[in-house]
Amino acid sequence: MPDRDASVSGGVRVEIDAGVAVVTIDRPEVRNAIGFATVDELDAALDVVWQSDAAVPVLRGGAARPEGLPEPRAPRDRDGRALRRKRRASA
Repeated sequence: MPDRDASVSGGVRVEIDAGVAVVTIDRPEVRNAIGFATVDELDAALDVVWQSDAAVPVLRGGAARPEGLPEPRAPRDRDGRALRRKRRASA
């Protein structure tokens, strides 16, 4: 059981357990995009972490993709072809 579980607000959550503070951005509807409101929420979350006894802060993106949201596509070039990583020739 966490020592402390404090939802800061909106899509940012803080959980503190055994000296580890996990700050989770949980906004799957926008793929955890960070806007000005989220920055304010992260600031408030970090205030909670700094005031706790946590020695290790962890920041992570949260929840699963909402149903119906398409999978991300590979980056494309101007002609719409999927870009692929170039492999280095072995020396």
